[in-house]
Amino acid sequence: MANEKKSLKIEQIKSPIGYPKKQREVLRSLGLRRIRHVVTRDDLPAVRGAVAKIPHLVRIVEEVVTEEESAPIEEAPPVEEAPPVEEAPPVEEAPSAEESSSVEEESPSDEESASDEESASDEESAPVEESSTVEESS
Repeated sequence: MANEKKSLKIEQIKSPIGYPKKQREVLRSLGLRRIRHVVTRDDLPAVRGAVAKIPHLVRIVEEVVTEEESAPIEEAPPVEEAPPVEEAPPVEEAPSAEESSSVEEESPSDEESASDEESASDEESAPVEESSTVEESS
């Protein structure tokens, strides 16, 4: 059975100049741009309502009923089976939280950062000592 689709051909017959802005917007929402411009829109209640708002600017030229033939559904060709996929080697599990914390304690980067902090604190205190010795010698 074919589907019936109704549509309207709408023509602008008058300029929207001098009419309220809302009426001009309705005209544009229908897709009409100039006098004698014709557009085809689906026959929906929203379109009918828009036309009813501005009957002095547009007219319905004709109501068109088109029959859409639904395309026959074709069956897809059978899918060939893909060759079997080789199994990947098992993935090693990540260390647990206890194991990862013991690994972090042993990492050399932590020791280096701790020694860097100590040397930075020594450098900060060193200029203070030098300034005091300079004052004593003067």
